[in-house]
Amino acid sequence: MAALVQGAFGGDLGQVVGMPVATGRTCGKTSDYQPSCAVGPAAPDVAYLWRAPSSDRYTFSTVNSNFDTVLEVRPYNNTTQSLGCNDDIGPGQQQSSLEIDLTSGQVVQVIVDSYGSKCGDYQLNIFNSGGNCPVCHTGLTGDPANAGKAPGASPRSGSCPREAPAMPRR
Repeated sequence: MAALVQGAFGGDLGQVVGMPVATGRTCGKTSDYQPSCAVGPAAPDVAYLWRAPSSDRYTFSTVNSNFDTVLEVRPYNNTTQSLGCNDDIGPGQQQSSLEIDLTSGQVVQVIVDSYGSKCGDYQLNIFNSGGNCPVCHTGLTGDPANAGKAPGASPRSGSCPREAPAMPRR
């Protein structure tokens, strides 16, 4: 696959899933994108390529980042189209999370941006949420109905491989 031409290319993540799959700092990077779900001045951003390991639903998040993030996923071959965009999981939660359905081998561009002209340290998380405990990861989905549930609380899978860390509050 050809390299993505961008001033702040974070790299090709392949098919890796986890928490985190990438970490870094947006401060000092260029502003190459304007997220479709956020308005305001240009902010430094970083973009990664990622390939879906199977056809399923995936959650992308910036939980555990230390600034007000915006997250957008775009098709690799059409970077003006948005597959999903999120600015804030919910009230008082400045990190971002979104779920999208992808087909096996589909390549996407994952853009970590920020609200306004802010910057900071980010953590990019990607996991399979179609059959891998999407509900008990309350910090990643922002689902207040499941707040405080222990591992194993997912009604879809019956077990939770790992509880998400608490969401930073400001």
